[in-house]
Amino acid sequence: MASSDDYHFMDSTSARDSSLRSRRPELAAFDEVLAAAADGQSWAFDRLYRELSTPLQRFLAARGADDPSGLVNEVLVEVFRSLPNFEGDNTALRGFAFHVARRRLVDNYRAQSRRVPTSRLDDAFNNTPATGDQQSDDVPLVALTQAASKLDVLTAEQRDVIVLRVVCDLSLAETSV
Repeated sequence: MASSDDYHFMDSTSARDSSLRSRRPELAAFDEVLAAAADGQSWAFDRLYRELSTPLQRFLAARGADDPSGLVNEVLVEVFRSLPNFEGDNTALRGFAFHVARRRLVDNYRAQSRRVPTSRLDDAFNNTPATGDQQSDDVPLVALTQAASKLDVLTAEQRDVIVLRVVCDLSLAETSV
C-alpha cells in the first residue's frame, strides 16, 4: 500500500509535464486535481481520496468514532460536494476535510449518547490475535486508540489538536482551520 507521501501534488505546468500527466494523473498539480474533481472526473476523486482517507480514519478512530471508515466516507462525500465552490491550496483542503470530520465526530458523539449502551463486537475480539495482513493494519490503530484514551485529562479541543498533529501529521496551519 502506498503512503500519502507518494501522492504529493506537483506545481510544474510545462507542456511536457502536461502530456505526462495525461498518462500519469498522480503527477497532476493540486489545482488540476481540484478542477478535475470539481468537474466530476473519477481519477481526481480517487487521488483526493487516497490522500485524505487514511489520516481522516486515524483521527476519527483515535477520537472514538463508532465506525471510522463510515464516517470517512461521509466526510469525503461532503468535501467532494463542496469542491466546485472551494478556493484554496492543498493545506486548506486538508484543513477543511478535518474541520468536516470534527463536525461529523461531534454528531457521532451525540448519536452515541442517545443510544442504549450495548456490548461492542470489537470488545469480543480484543484478546484474539489477528492473522495475516490484518494484524499489521490493526495494531497501530489499536495502539493509537489506547494512547488517545490516556489523554482524558485534556479538553476535547486539546485532544483533537494532539491527534491532528501527531497521529494525522498535519501542520500547524492545517490544524488551526
